[in-house]
Amino acid sequence: MRSLFTLLLFATCYSSAQAHSDHLQVTEVEWNSVSGRFEIAMKLDAVALEDSVSIQQGKRFRLESSRSTDAVLKEWMEKKFHIDTGNSAEAGSIRWAGHELKLHTVWLYFEYLPFESNRSDSRSLAPNRRRNRIVAARDICIENKCLLNVCPETIHFIKLRYGPFVLQGHCSQQQPVADFSESQNEPTRRSVNHGLAGPTTKK
Repeated sequence: MRSLFTLLLFATCYSSAQAHSDHLQVTEVEWNSVSGRFEIAMKLDAVALEDSVSIQQGKRFRLESSRSTDAVLKEWMEKKFHIDTGNSAEAGSIRWAGHELKLHTVWLYFEYLPFESNRSDSRSLAPNRRRNRIVAARDICIENKCLLNVCPETIHFIKLRYGPFVLQGHCSQQQPVADFSESQNEPTRRSVNHGLAGPTTKK
């Protein structure tokens, strides 16, 4: 009887851990000081991604059979992922690089240009202005709402590489914004104006 109880307990724990891992997604973000852009690699559950995009598109979306897959994914991502560097209340823009389907998961690759980067290429800036931009980029908040509309239990593990620093955080339904800013003790937290509502507010 004792061995049976132990077996059932192990099975329950394993199932719980497996269920949790199924909801865990990975986002790797690296700041490129030369280009003035963030480089992102995001690993998502492929089926959940198809379901989420289908809801946004209003029609069934398949990664393997849909035309203009990357264009559709870019449009979807623009509504789900944002980075705030504290330099502007406006959202930045995404430059799509592609995707890679691996069995039940898919990797998405793209660059994120902070709002100030849209106005001029950082490589053309004077060195002192480029340094100012890099310093400002250290005050980072990342919002990741991917898959939350179809799987609210989703947790995004965020790894941010900034120069010699490697920072970690997470985004979820309860906390869609990971705050990597140096002013962690401030009671307020910024939100990005996505152009969908009024001006930026603090919450």
